[in-house]
Formats: sequence, C-alpha cells, structure tokens
Amino acid sequence: TPTEPSDPGTDEPPTDEPSEPPTQEPTDEPPDPGETPPPVIQLGDEGPEVVELQKRLLQLNWVYAGEAHGVYDEETRDAVERFQSAYGVQDDPPGVYGAATRKTLEANTTQP
Repeated sequence: TPTEPSDPGTDEPPTDEPSEPPTQEPTDEPPDPGETPPPVIQLGDEGPEVVELQKRLLQLNWVYAGEAHGVYDEETRDAVERFQSAYGVQDDPPGVYGAATRKTLEANTTQP
C-alpha cells in the first residue's frame, strides 16, 4: 500500500507573490556631490578653509602664534607640522592639512 507523506503541506495553489519583500537592489548612481571630502590644504593655498585652520590652531595657544589671514604660509605649515608631531598624526605628509590631521584637530578644538 502507498504511504501518505508525513507533511501534506497546504491545499492552496502557489501564488506569484514573493514570500518576503525583495531587498533593494544596489544602484550604480554616484555619491551625492554634497558629500565630497574636505580639501587637502598645503603651502601656498589661500581662502576660508585656511582661515578656519588658523583659527583652530590658535585655540591650542602653543602651536601657532600667527594671524588668521587665510594664507597657508610657512608659519602655518610649521604649526601644522608641530600639531601633527604632538598628536601623533602620521597619515598625512608633514605640514599638510589632510583628512587625518583635520579629524584630529577638529576633535581637539571647537568650530571657530
């Protein structure tokens, strides 16, 4: 005699509906242009980013004694290099205000 299956399942016909909602497919769209990383600032650069850098360096008192004039001159470069040395920043070239230096300086100062 034939045996009955131990789990007969359901008597309802299958449907075209997925059992779970589909996951969102990845897109090939580029990242939002508003999410560009901050610029790397170095000797010879000028502008508001340099002013902010200089104002942050001034907050530390001992690193930079110049003015926030917006020109990344040798005095600013030397201050950035002193800051990098004192805080152990090694992922940017000496005297260059890159992502690692920016992150460390911003963590140790307030928004000017």
